[in-house]
Formats: sequence, structure tokens, C-alpha cells
Amino acid sequence: MKKRANADLQRQHQKKTRYQARRQAKKRLTASTQSRGEAMVGELFKTIHHFFPDLFDQLRQIEHCRHRSDYALSEILMAAIALFIFQQGSRNAFNNGRI
Repeated sequence: MKKRANADLQRQHQKKTRYQARRQAKKRLTASTQSRGEAMVGELFKTIHHFFPDLFDQLRQIEHCRHRSDYALSEILMAAIALFIFQQGSRNAFNNGRI
């Protein structure tokens, strides 16, 4: 009986150790993915700013014809440019591809 209890405790300890190892690996993966994503966005911003230094100012100058909008027209146009750069057909396709 005592051997069985020790075996059960050992299995529980091994299970807990595997669970903790998986959680730590997942945290490392998430952190590296975020830093890679942030680096990519930073490089994309630098590239756009280098080749088109006044792009954001030009987008802000376009007249906004919609009366009721949650987003500024410059934000919508930048999203459209990003969809083109990342070769996505829609924002929904882009969101689904990230997962």
C-alpha cells in the first residue's frame, strides 16, 4: 500500500513538473513572438517613413466624406495599405491568419 502511495505521489510530481515546463515554454514562445512582431512593425514603420516621409500627413489631408465614423480616414487608409502589404484579402482574413 505504501509503495502505491509513493508511486501516486511520484506520478503527480512528474505531471506537475511537465505542466510547469509546458507553461514556461509557452511563455517563452509568446514573449519571442511579441518581440518579433514589435520588431517587424518597427521596421515597417521605418521603411514607410524612409520612402514616403510625408505619407501620414498626406493621408490626414484627404477630406473625410462620412459623417458618422468611429475611425479617422487616415487610419482606414493605413489599414488598407497594410492589407495590401501583407497580401490579405480582408481584415477578417488577416485576423484569421494571425492565429
